[in-house]
Amino acid sequence: MFTPVFQGELDLPLDNDSFFQSLEKVASRMGKEGRYTFSRTSSVSARISSTHLNPFGYTFNDATLTVEPASEKGIHIRYRVSFIKWFLAMLFLSFQILIAFSILMFFYVRRLPSGIQGSALVSFFIAVTFWALIWPLVMTVIYRVLMARMFRTLLKSIALFKRLDN
Repeated sequence: MFTPVFQGELDLPLDNDSFFQSLEKVASRMGKEGRYTFSRTSSVSARISSTHLNPFGYTFNDATLTVEPASEKGIHIRYRVSFIKWFLAMLFLSFQILIAFSILMFFYVRRLPSGIQGSALVSFFIAVTFWALIWPLVMTVIYRVLMARMFRTLLKSIALFKRLDN
């Protein structure tokens, strides 16, 4: 649940070749300056990889798609998407905030009277626990839901635009 990977399945009314051609067009247009590269690994699978270093924004690192014929009029798509760069950047950012908060809290607690310093350290420990453990997990769950919806919408839009082209 807290991993920077999600998987899904989807049925679309397309054939293999037209789906992969449309997916290649969409991948080449996503982002600026060729952020995503499309490669067809076999006749039934493809891979979209990110070549961009900035992890923030609606980005993913690697998506693997496998297509199976579902019926005469459609295909069944299984996909697995990873956003590990974003997850690592989120951890790095939370540790930066943690260090800055620790330094500020140290100088604040030192100036308090000695009777209050104990309760200030307890609240400091609670804040450190929140920023170091809970915040990255909450943000990962939220981002994972956002990315899953975005990727599913991306795949559905391929079928919609393919029907509009015909």
